[in-house]
Amino acid sequence: MQLPGRIFLLVTGVIYIISGSIAIMSGFFLDMAGQALGGLGGIVGVQGAGAGLGGLAFLSVIFGALSFVIGVMGIAHRNNFDKAATLMTLGIIALIADVIAGLIMGTFTITTVLFLAIPGCYIFGAYKNKNS
Repeated sequence: MQLPGRIFLLVTGVIYIISGSIAIMSGFFLDMAGQALGGLGGIVGVQGAGAGLGGLAFLSVIFGALSFVIGVMGIAHRNNFDKAATLMTLGIIALIADVIAGLIMGTFTITTVLFLAIPGCYIFGAYKNKNS
């Protein structure tokens, strides 16, 4: 039996996997840049030059891994009625994580509001599966 919310979960799952992969890679690149700045700052005499990038890299990797897992779970269980409640919970966690990331990084703008549509579609797909 094909559930009605499977397309929502498939599309948003793919978006989450792609964005999570990009966030993880950019986190590693930010960490490398932070280490390079830290080494360069040590040579010049400025201590802690790359410390801010280290924290940003850590958050990027954590939120990227969360997005990746949410995407994989959405794709894997898009036709599973029993996992619909779990997928709804993951969608709510994704929504909360997006708001927290926007507030922490100080980039809570209209673009962030538009990106909140992705977890909304994820939750809607899980809701349609649960109520079918």
